[in-house]
Amino acid sequence: MHPLEGLIADLGTAGFRERLYGALDGLAQTDHVSLLRHGSDGCIRLVCTASRPRWRFAQEAQRAYLDRFHALDPNREALSRPPAGALVRRLRREQVPGADYRHYCYDAARLVDRLSVLCADAGGGYALNLYRSREHGPFTEGEAARVQEHASLLAACCVKHDRLQAQAGGAEAAGRVDALGARLLQLQRGLSRRELAVAARVLAGMTSEGIAADLGVGLQSVLTYRKRAYAKLGVCGQRELFSLALLPQGN
Repeated sequence: MHPLEGLIADLGTAGFRERLYGALDGLAQTDHVSLLRHGSDGCIRLVCTASRPRWRFAQEAQRAYLDRFHALDPNREALSRPPAGALVRRLRREQVPGADYRHYCYDAARLVDRLSVLCADAGGGYALNLYRSREHGPFTEGEAARVQEHASLLAACCVKHDRLQAQAGGAEAAGRVDALGARLLQLQRGLSRRELAVAARVLAGMTSEGIAADLGVGLQSVLTYRKRAYAKLGVCGQRELFSLALLPQGN
């Protein structure tokens, strides 16, 4: 089976990251891979990562990148002007902007080259990054060409994988909200449907903004429903709400 076929088979599963690494390593010898979601608001999220066996240097570099240097990455500017389709960009060690960025994210990790497959999406875009170590030297032109040849399929798989994971996480969260709502309903405090929905989401750890987006209502409406729910439940805040929800049934 072609490595890319296995990649498609593992979309949305925990095995995707290793399949992704194997597929990329088959196209261009790769020491470390990261898939990142760049938000248009400047936020960044690590979707998945993988390295060749016993390769540990890249982990510290990755943490430094996510915590301190991602805003300096030329990929961010490239994604701010959404490319038509998948775009392959290269960043050699000597091209890294900024001495600290270069030191912590390349030199300290013994990395010398990066190929990135970029694709735009609503609200931002994705960067699939392939890194090469000093041990193996820069990517060859032939390797870069093979990545370019498969860039569209790789980009589509990465976007689909992230969306499938989000759907699975959303289904799990919805189940948790339903269970918490049922627990509150058992208290028989006369909560309205909206008050119950808001209180259950507070218990699930959602922010007021997140609750508003989830229910399709305004933020002020969420605050009003929460206030009413707290009054009916006899609590003054989130901590007391948690305590009440944890009481044995019948109390």
